Amino acid sequence: MLASSPSLRFYLTIGLLQGLLLVAALEMEEGALQAMLITMATVGGISLQLLERTLFVKKTWLFASALTVLMTAISGWVLSESGLFRLLDSWVLCGILLGYIGCTFICCWPVREGRWPSYDSLCKHAWINIFTVLLAWLLVLVVVLLLVLCGMLFNMLGFRQVSKVFSHYRFYMLLLPVVFSIGMYIGMTKEAVVGLLRGILLSACRFLLPFSALITVVFTLTLPF
Repeated sequence: MLASSPSLRFYLTIGLLQGLLLVAALEMEEGALQAMLITMATVGGISLQLLERTLFVKKTWLFASALTVLMTAISGWVLSESGLFRLLDSWVLCGILLGYIGCTFICCWPVREGRWPSYDSLCKHAWINIFTVLLAWLLVLVVVLLLVLCGMLFNMLGFRQVSKVFSHYRFYMLLLPVVFSIGMYIGMTKEAVVGLLRGILLSACRFLLPFSALITVVFTLTLPF
């Protein structure tokens, strides 16, 4: 089966499901079930959005489901064991890295030529994935700032109910995943935008590299003193 073109309806549906899962999770008491729902919404939703084009190519959906189930189970296990609760912060960081690496390998799986994906394919999808997610977060940030501004304007006019709606966590939990999904859709369909973000980051790193090297040299020279 050939890879299909991204569908906006698919991304909106995933975003709405993510929002419903997050609202349901926040309505629960803190515990293993809440962490499992949040992990399922984030990992499963982002994986489906990144793999939408090749989701049914060479049974890619099986690997995405396995990654989601694995990370959801680990999140539930970490919070279900009282002795492991102190490892929650470490697991959040490791979970982000594990999900990023896992999605990169799964994205390369349908287009592999041999037993394993090529390095070029892994590098390409690694850049695409991280900048697509970054673009989605930037869109979420812009929308949040606009909502805050809108709420302040209505508050100045005396419509405090509108301001309360814009500041309620349920409203944000339903809206922001949909906005994030739209950002993912833009990143998956507008490759020029992803390329522009990558060029900006590389240019910034090129200018910051001498400054970072200077700091390292100065720090090393001051160690004997």
